[in-house]
Amino acid sequence: MNTAQPIGSVCLYLGDLAQVSQAPNPAWSSGDSAVAASAASRTDGPLRALLEPLGWMPCDGREMRISRYPDLFAALGCLYGGQYERGIFNLPDLRGMFVRGVDDGAGVDPDRDQRRSPDGNPDYSGVGSLQWDALQAHQHDYSEPTGSTVSGDAAQACNLPAKPQKTTDPVTGRVSVHETRPRNMAVHYIIRVE
Repeated sequence: MNTAQPIGSVCLYLGDLAQVSQAPNPAWSSGDSAVAASAASRTDGPLRALLEPLGWMPCDGREMRISRYPDLFAALGCLYGGQYERGIFNLPDLRGMFVRGVDDGAGVDPDRDQRRSPDGNPDYSGVGSLQWDALQAHQHDYSEPTGSTVSGDAAQACNLPAKPQKTTDPVTGRVSVHETRPRNMAVHYIIRVE
């Protein structure tokens, strides 16, 4: 593992980790209980013990002591939860999440004003902000046959000029039971803690 990464760096880890937390990802607890309940998945293996001595931990939302990890706290603060008065902060919880680069003025995230902080603040669209799933409404053009048909001789079977029509959006105003997603691979996100 490359320890030249700055503290607070997050990397993909394709190895298996021992389960650390049975708790669901709290970012979705108020919105979608099915997603929250399935966020903690079972994993096997002793490899977590190999990562921590190298200064890495899974991004699973666990509490950390400020006194033990002051440099990491300097990078993260209580953005992902915690209580400064109690001397604790939380790692980001990236279990089951797709990550997206911060828009930072690029204008690529059209709904950046609808993002919220991990603790629910609706006026935050920076690092660590969350965005609910969405399916963009859309329509397709198709030609609806109109006119008349003639029975009998196959050479004169129909006279159907096309009349342009539009489809309707059957999912306007609701989120489907499942999800819209790209092809994906489940990985662990790990964070450099020291």
